[in-house]
Amino acid sequence: MTETEPLQKAILLLAETEAAQIEKQAEQAAEALLQRARENARISYQKARGEAELAYIGLMQKAQRQAQHEQALSLLAAKNEGIERVFEKALSRAAQDPGYFQALERGILAEAVPGKAGQLVLTEEDNAQMPSQMRRRIDRALLEKGASITPADRTLQEGGGFVLVYDTEEKNCTLPALLSSLRGTLTQRVARVLYGEETS
Repeated sequence: MTETEPLQKAILLLAETEAAQIEKQAEQAAEALLQRARENARISYQKARGEAELAYIGLMQKAQRQAQHEQALSLLAAKNEGIERVFEKALSRAAQDPGYFQALERGILAEAVPGKAGQLVLTEEDNAQMPSQMRRRIDRALLEKGASITPADRTLQEGGGFVLVYDTEEKNCTLPALLSSLRGTLTQRVARVLYGEETS
């Protein structure tokens, strides 16, 4: 399991559970738009009753085009909202994944810089819940690597993951940063799960 697997697993699981609800909401919104467009066309026709049949046909065609345009925009907005909802829920649940601390440990060891002393910034919750044996394993592995990391005075506000702070740089390995780096690839996969199609 890589350090991003808990996040990816949570995102794809949520995408599958959200699909039916999002599709139903999008269909309801689209149907409401079409009904409104038809009613608007009917009202417009009544106002223009004295005009020629050709004008009425033009009105209906224009109203239909407008309705289709609004329907397409509504559906696109619903799909984007559905994808964002999956990402938000996955981010909030990723730190609850059973493999979260294992992925966190691997990530810390992979990102630690040999020969440098750094500080580890975690959320307050992760600081409190990190198993003591995990801390000991990290310390031993860092010693073998010629690196050292001490807890930072500050904590992450939210999101999970970690930040490694060195004199001249910070390595941002928070879950929001990981999600941002994966977003391009995962957006396509989530769209396929939710809607059976690619996003543009």
